[in-house]
Amino acid sequence: MGCPAAGRQNPTVLSPTASGRERLFRYYSPVRTVALTSRLSLYPNPTHSAATPTGAVPDTVVTVTDALGREVLAVTADATGTATLVLPRGLTPGVYVVRAGSKVLRLTGE
Repeated sequence: MGCPAAGRQNPTVLSPTASGRERLFRYYSPVRTVALTSRLSLYPNPTHSAATPTGAVPDTVVTVTDALGREVLAVTADATGTATLVLPRGLTPGVYVVRAGSKVLRLTGE
């Protein structure tokens, strides 16, 4: 049986009495809404020319910096939290930092 006001299913318990009849108990427990945190991921990694980060907060600026902290590229994540990082031609092979808000990943450029 459900609680129409809440739109959620609630357990119903039947408990026998001494006379053999059953008592009907219905209990409700509070339901908490929990926000799921997205996990930033990056593919392909390593890459030669482009990479795609997913799981960023929508409209967040995604930056790529080199080992010295110089910005190589900056793009904005779309409404799904995805961005396309097209690396500049002639980029020195090495390790780069991809940052989307407070989330940070390592990208290997080949």
